[in-house]
Amino acid sequence: MDLRGLTKAELEAFVQELGQPGYRAKQIFRWLHQKGVRRFEEMTDLPQALREELEKAAEIGTLEIAKKEVSRDGTRKYALRTSKGDVVEAVYIPDASSEGRNTLCISSQVGCAIDCKFCLTASLGLLRNLGSGEIVEQVTRVLEDLVRDGGGQTIGNVVLMGWASRFRTTRTCSRASGS
Repeated sequence: MDLRGLTKAELEAFVQELGQPGYRAKQIFRWLHQKGVRRFEEMTDLPQALREELEKAAEIGTLEIAKKEVSRDGTRKYALRTSKGDVVEAVYIPDASSEGRNTLCISSQVGCAIDCKFCLTASLGLLRNLGSGEIVEQVTRVLEDLVRDGGGQTIGNVVLMGWASRFRTTRTCSRASGS
């Protein structure tokens, strides 16, 4: 189970199944979504025994930036590799909106079912929908990269690529909007 894909309520239920008090879920949620940790051992305010139990019972998403291209205008195109070996794209566009907010386009699936002739991703066909944790983690990895580069950029808008075909081909994942 990828903890990044759980809502707060789902995470609290999971933690209580492990015999832990509910406030542990808030701690874990903060580590995952505010601090962007990649390993349970980094959750230093949790007891060591709980971190070891989490290691056995769950996982934290493992997207890695496989490739990054930066254009002259500051747009960044990321190829992100999932733990299953699939590659998805995320695109950071500075000052993309009329309000001057930065936009991040993230993937909701591997491949695409729409079959636009100009699009390389569409040529793959729809391989699979991403889990909600994989969708959320794209934002975490891009933010991490922006901070590392020291530009102070933020994300004001998030756009989900592939969402239209996701609605057409499957039932939507309710957790994707609740994470």
